[in-house]
Amino acid sequence: MYGFHDFRRAFATANAARLKPAELQKLMRHQSFQTTLGYINLTNQLNDAVKSMPVPDILNDQSPPPDEEKSGEKQQEDEEPAE
Repeated sequence: MYGFHDFRRAFATANAARLKPAELQKLMRHQSFQTTLGYINLTNQLNDAVKSMPVPDILNDQSPPPDEEKSGEKQQEDEEPAE
């Protein structure tokens, strides 16, 4: 079950990279900049960790899967020419 602070933490983490630190501090209503800085540092650590994660080559490939290519060709072959 999620509590109030879980939603605040999610908001701060999601917006730390998008907002200026002073804006995030104001939106979070933190009195201390050090509190806001903790969320910014956490976000930077998470982003660095995600960037260093190994990703299988198949997930990096931007071309359509072979099945989709074949189905597109087959559909064109199956169509009868208009007379």
